[in-house]
Amino acid sequence: MSIKEKFINGVMWSGVAQFGIMGLEFFFGVILARLLSPAEFGILGMITVFIMIAYVFINAGFSQALSRKPVCVDDDFSTVFVFNLVTAVFLFVVLYLCAPLVSAFYEVPQITWLLRVLGLSLIISAFTIVQKSQLERAINFKLLSKISIVSTVLSGSIAIAMAYMGYGVWSLVAKFLSRELFQSIILWMTSKWKTSLHFNRKSFDELFGFGSKLLISGLLGTIMNNVYYVIIGKFFSPVSLGYYTRAELFNKLPSESLSGIVTSVAYPTLAKVQDDPVKLKEGFRKILSITSFVVFVAMAGLMAVAEPFILTLIGEKWLMSAHYLQMLGVIGMIYPLNSINVNMLNVIGRSDLYMNLQFIMQLLIFPAGLLGLKYGIDAMIYAMIVNAFIGYFLFAFHAGKHTGYTILEQIKDFLPGLGTAILMGVVVYGLSYFLKTSNVLLLVTQILVGVAILLVCLTFFKPKAFIEIKAIAQMFLIK
Repeated sequence: MSIKEKFINGVMWSGVAQFGIMGLEFFFGVILARLLSPAEFGILGMITVFIMIAYVFINAGFSQALSRKPVCVDDDFSTVFVFNLVTAVFLFVVLYLCAPLVSAFYEVPQITWLLRVLGLSLIISAFTIVQKSQLERAINFKLLSKISIVSTVLSGSIAIAMAYMGYGVWSLVAKFLSRELFQSIILWMTSKWKTSLHFNRKSFDELFGFGSKLLISGLLGTIMNNVYYVIIGKFFSPVSLGYYTRAELFNKLPSESLSGIVTSVAYPTLAKVQDDPVKLKEGFRKILSITSFVVFVAMAGLMAVAEPFILTLIGEKWLMSAHYLQMLGVIGMIYPLNSINVNMLNVIGRSDLYMNLQFIMQLLIFPAGLLGLKYGIDAMIYAMIVNAFIGYFLFAFHAGKHTGYTILEQIKDFLPGLGTAILMGVVVYGLSYFLKTSNVLLLVTQILVGVAILLVCLTFFKPKAFIEIKAIAQMFLIK
């Protein structure tokens, strides 16, 4: 199978997984939101910050380093496995000991044991990074897709059962922890690789030389993405954080999931042609134009129907989440552009540049946080939007400088999709002012009108991104 065929096959199977998981997370999220309170989701958001930061140290950029390396031997995999496991155990001990301090910081006593139990996911996750990297190197997203979907179904079912029985926030912890456990068990059952527990210093130095920069960049990025949880949880309330986390979840479902379909496959695929500037630029262009088109349309639609969407699915108690969702949707549109440009910097081996740019972006957190403390959550989100735009121009400028795909070319390629999304979003949102009916009927009407406008735009204007999406789909179906 050629690289192009592997890429298309990988995209399709990654798409199946992402859409499947997106649908399942949406389904479980709706049920759990109806069974639990905003405060319980807010408490989980408070402790998730520390888990996400710890995850960065476990990965240490080794996953991408393994994907990027042309040839990997058993010593490489064993070295990464040993390092991940030792690091995970160490971080679990640190979290266990520091949990009372985190609890005191937030002034929420139950956080101590919630964080300690959730910390077990670090050790479980450390057992799977090598297996995932091997499947990604082989572009075997079919198996990864099946594992992800099965794990999501099982963990979501456990969480709903626990929430129904009155376990509250512990049901959310169980969902997070059990998903990691199911993934680990299935990956070890299906993987042919067995570790020798051998640590090779030369292999470590080689992989860490690239991965260490991604570690620092990932750490900065994770802090940047989660520090707002700390600010809202500490200086506002768990309820406010609950509203914010639900809005962010619904925002990330289309934004990060859809862009992840392509970028997860694009990284190992483009790494194979990193020495061919023409193929690299063309692959970069197609990935950005296709992903941005799909995400722009999805996010514009979600922002337009946010209020009836929230009220219909999870109820009146979550109304404030609709307001936050409309604001965060702008960031959701910019996210795939940043993600793709960052991936290109890593593909061409400029993880050092990515690290430096992330440091600059980290500095922008402080004015956003200060605005939030002084003027409220809305002001903080507006500042986050400005930061997202600044990040795009920084990453796009430097990625274009090293690949030949300039920022002006990028804007020219994604403008048709943006124009289509804005037109559809404005018309759909406007319906809420003219149709005074039930939330369910309004939501259905808005969706139907949005789809009709999109079909008309695709039929008459035929944007290049849509033509390329059709071509990829046809190749997959013919195959």
